Amino acid sequence: MKEDIYLSLRDCLERATGRDVTMERGRWDPDAFNILVGLQYLNRKAARELVASSVRYGLFDVEILDHGMINYKPDTRRFFEDEERAVFQRAAFFLSYFRQSCDEVARTGLAAYQITPGFCTGLRTHSPRSEEQRDIDALYFGHVDEHRARILDALSERCKLVVLRPRDAITFQTRNSLAARARVVLSLGRAAPFGHIGPMRLIGMAHLPSFCLSEAPRLSQPELAPFAHFVEDTDDLPQRALDALADPAFRSSKEEAAAEALHELQPVAELKRCLDETL
Repeated sequence: MKEDIYLSLRDCLERATGRDVTMERGRWDPDAFNILVGLQYLNRKAARELVASSVRYGLFDVEILDHGMINYKPDTRRFFEDEERAVFQRAAFFLSYFRQSCDEVARTGLAAYQITPGFCTGLRTHSPRSEEQRDIDALYFGHVDEHRARILDALSERCKLVVLRPRDAITFQTRNSLAARARVVLSLGRAAPFGHIGPMRLIGMAHLPSFCLSEAPRLSQPELAPFAHFVEDTDDLPQRALDALADPAFRSSKEEAAAEALHELQPVAELKRCLDETL
């Protein structure tokens, strides 16, 4: 999902600022305002150098921040407890898809803003497909842990399921091509303590549009309501997928609603507010 995330962020920033936005890895531009994406990948040395520098920057993270950790990894406590807490203190703002992450970061004193990715031209890679053109019953792309494997195994015995893992290293375009051919695109959460559903998969699929069947988030994420059909009990998810496969009209209505809701999201307005208030 990284390409979707980066394309969406760049598009929003360019529309919010009216300026060109470049994406680079492992380099700060002292003459520009920088946004660090992926806090957990900042090692101790780089964190110290960033804090000691004169670089102007903000933070954007798509992981869940909770209980003083990033993705519940104990080694990331350093950003909240050690000298690297200064990474937050030096930043201009923090952006996240999740209210939970914003609340956690706000405890450091940093201004935190929730944004939900909206329409992005670069994500509209395929035109809508007819039911006859969809020759894949269900598609899942992403990491497969034990929790997800249990659901996918149950479904694979009952329909034509395609699973794409990061190790398959397919392109963004190829993945979307498969999604456009799928009748159902699956969105799966993770076992406790995780309770969120990442929005970018749902938002990305609304661009095609494709029907998303998703586990229901245990966190409050009302902004996602138009973009998937949510299932409360994960044990029911394979059967709900089969029910959706048998009901093209239901899937089509959900796709149309998601595509319409996509244009009602206002991430650019929220980014403008963030930049006006903090820069």
